[in-house]
Amino acid sequence: FPGGKYRYEKVFTLTEEQCSGKKLFLHFECVYRNCVITVNGKEVCRHRYGYTCFDADISDAVRPGGNTVIVDVDNSLEPNCRWYSGSGIFRDVTLVVKDEDYISRFQVRTVSVDPPVIHVDAKTAKDSPLTIRVMDSDTILAEGAPGEIPVPGAGLWSEEDPRLYTVKAVSEHDERSIRFGIRTLRWN
Repeated sequence: FPGGKYRYEKVFTLTEEQCSGKKLFLHFECVYRNCVITVNGKEVCRHRYGYTCFDADISDAVRPGGNTVIVDVDNSLEPNCRWYSGSGIFRDVTLVVKDEDYISRFQVRTVSVDPPVIHVDAKTAKDSPLTIRVMDSDTILAEGAPGEIPVPGAGLWSEEDPRLYTVKAVSEHDERSIRFGIRTLRWN
């Protein structure tokens, strides 16, 4: 299928409360590909890859009242992969409004499976304290600060028994969570 160049334009209104002392992002679930995001004539983000979600920080470009966002997409070099991926914005776009001290980084990875230990990399935009909670449904399995956290009694994720847990990062102004499994992968 032929690719092409696309332009999306949206006018939206923000209140004074939404703009004052807040961080605003447009969360794009997927745009295929090579896109440039402009808000009120100011370029705020570029994203080349077409298969990942990304956030465009629009905080410094918006104002109370009317705002215009333009998304330019260039997929004119089709064919550019092994299968037809579509073109343009093909998943949801969401306006996210956060306090200025939002959780800016949040990742979890398995350190050890015997005993079960995870590493949580999390921080806020202004380096405020965070509490990390590892949960199995409503039960708290472990709690502490970002870094290595032992998870006593946690089961391993496998294809036959896909055990999933939730890790929450909680600050004074924000809360985020990730579903994860404790596992190792090995190639030989």
